[in-house]
Amino acid sequence: AAGSYNPNFQADDVSDCTLADMGHYVGLEGSVAQDECLPGSYASARGQIACDTASPGYYVPNAAADEQLPCSVGTWQDSQGSTGCDIAEPGHYVDSQAASMQTACFAGTYNPNSGSVTSADCIAADAGSYVADSGSAEQLLCPAGSYQPAPGQSSCIDADFGYHVPSEGATGQIGCSMGSYQGERGGTQCNLAEQGYYVDSHFASSQTACLAGTYNPSTGSTSANDCIDANPGFFVENVGSASQQACSLGYYQPNGGWSTCLMADPGYYVDTQAAIAQVACEPGTFNSTLAQPQSLLV
Repeated sequence: AAGSYNPNFQADDVSDCTLADMGHYVGLEGSVAQDECLPGSYASARGQIACDTASPGYYVPNAAADEQLPCSVGTWQDSQGSTGCDIAEPGHYVDSQAASMQTACFAGTYNPNSGSVTSADCIAADAGSYVADSGSAEQLLCPAGSYQPAPGQSSCIDADFGYHVPSEGATGQIGCSMGSYQGERGGTQCNLAEQGYYVDSHFASSQTACLAGTYNPSTGSTSANDCIDANPGFFVENVGSASQQACSLGYYQPNGGWSTCLMADPGYYVDTQAAIAQVACEPGTFNSTLAQPQSLLV
């Protein structure tokens, strides 16, 4: 019968048939020999008609085996019929025998080594670094513009408005100083107050415009006092201006700090730029319109 064999001639009794040894099998009736189980399979009993395939988590390295071997801690095998086990990959560990899968280190931790046997081999990410995905072999530095003050984290924190982080691997954010600001999250630097503006506080998220009638030719200003009143004969029409403009012909401005110039009245004229006063027409001349640069003869 299958599972047994007889290598001898002239056998006259069933007792002359020999059961297949452990580690062997006889698949067909009338066989004269037994066959060895191949690596990856085994026969744990005598008289088997087929070999058993190694189960996941086990392996059989040699032929004619009578048992399967469990994968040791630090190794695993997810396939049947294997002749060996796989070593736990970096970012993973195997803490039990006969494992059919490896266990990934959690996000926020990493493991640069292979063959790890415990979750303690998973290392918490340092402050200033992060591990976004489970099963990671390394930690990553927080990029510039972000920071992380705590260890074991899976992400970094964007710098707030009014703050910046100039380099990678930071554990904290830096506030913008007076004269500078940052209006966006995740900034890597603070912006100097532009011409026509100032920033008079720390940690500012915006700059403040100089008022109409004043101007500021400098950058990085820290006070409203840095906004300069327009001179007499000049004006500053818009907020946030870097310079003053001279009153044009036909206009004048006797005062400082104004946003407009005054038109010359009828009977007067202004024949120069940046004038601080209008000039009366001389006797024998007249001017019936506004903003005239000169008077007319009678």
